[in-house]
Amino acid sequence: MSHNKIKVGGQSPNSSSEVTLNLNNLIGVSSSTPTDKGVLKYNGSEWASLLLAFPNKTLYYRWSKKDTGNYGTSKFFDNGDAFVWIGPSFGTYTYLDSSVSEVAANTTDTPVGSAYKQGVTLGTAGTYLFIFGGTLRTGSCDFQLHDGTSHFGVKGRAVGDDSNKNNVIFAVKTVTASTTIKAIVSNVSSAGVPEAENANGATILIYKIG
Repeated sequence: MSHNKIKVGGQSPNSSSEVTLNLNNLIGVSSSTPTDKGVLKYNGSEWASLLLAFPNKTLYYRWSKKDTGNYGTSKFFDNGDAFVWIGPSFGTYTYLDSSVSEVAANTTDTPVGSAYKQGVTLGTAGTYLFIFGGTLRTGSCDFQLHDGTSHFGVKGRAVGDDSNKNNVIFAVKTVTASTTIKAIVSNVSSAGVPEAENANGATILIYKIG
C-alpha cells in the first residue's frame, strides 16, 4: 500500500500516514521509553537514559531582618572582623535546625557585642549550600565566608547609604561536625556596622544538600 512505502526510524505509517516512534527507534538511542526526570546522555557509543539525581535539600538556618528598630551602634568594621547581623531579640526572623547554634558577637572578633551574631556553628557534618547577603550602615567592604581555617566561595561587596549595591554570595562547602561559619570582611572603607533600615536587606540561608 502507498502509505507503507516511507518509514521513519524503521516504523511504517498507519492508514492515516501517522508514524508512532519510541526513543529506541531513533538511530543511536538505546532507551525505549522516557522516565520522569530522565535525560538522554551520550556515553561514547549511543544515547542512553540518565536519571537526574536531585539531592534532598534541608533548610538548616534562616535569618532575615523584618523591622526598622534602632540598635544604637556607631561602630565600624576593620579588616579581618567577622561580619555581624542583628540578634533575634530585635525583631529578626530566625529558623535553626536542632543541630545548629548561633555564635554571639564579641568585641575581640567584631566591633560590637552579643546583641549581634557573628557566626553559625553546624553540628552535623555534610555538604552545605550557603547564601549570604550583607548590608552596611555606611561605607563599603568586601566579605567572604570562612570555616575557621580558610576562606571559601566568592567574595561579595557591601555598600552602605541605602545604595542597593550589595551582593549576595553563594558557596558550597563540605564540613565536619561543629564547624563554625563566619563572613570575614576586607577592603574596608568606613564600613559602618548595620543598624535600623540598613539591616533590612540582609539575609542568610544555609541548606544541607548532602
